[in-house]
Amino acid sequence: MTTQFDIKRLVEVALADERSGVELYKAMADKASAEKLTTVFLNLSETEKAHAAKFEKMITALNANPPKGAYPDEYAEYLDALCAEGGDSDAFERIAKTTGDKELLDLAIEFEKEQLTIQRDIGDALGGGHKDVVDVILKEEQNHLVVLSRVKKDLGL
Repeated sequence: MTTQFDIKRLVEVALADERSGVELYKAMADKASAEKLTTVFLNLSETEKAHAAKFEKMITALNANPPKGAYPDEYAEYLDALCAEGGDSDAFERIAKTTGDKELLDLAIEFEKEQLTIQRDIGDALGGGHKDVVDVILKEEQNHLVVLSRVKKDLGL
């Protein structure tokens, strides 16, 4: 069987996550003790802002031309679960509880991995021209993971 699923819901979750990411990285920058890490977090915040703008354009396009189609029941349930789990409502509390740069970096890496999962699924579900936009964002998110891993290594954490 198949189920209708409004893919725009998933893009809206990604948009909310990107907007939240802007503020999360600013909060991490404020808490970081290493200057290099503060700079990295502020740069990532700016990149998340650019990602949010791309998702906003995608939502506008989806509003103008909603994708049609149904998904296998299991996949539609999975997409529903992603929407329900999207956004980390306790993220700021988790940042506040960190006790050092290593914990901040580990948390940032965790957030980026979550974003990669959601965005891969968005690209797969959307297909077409929107997938190209998501693929660009995915590459940038993958780069975030690389940057965070490098700075962790550089700082000896």
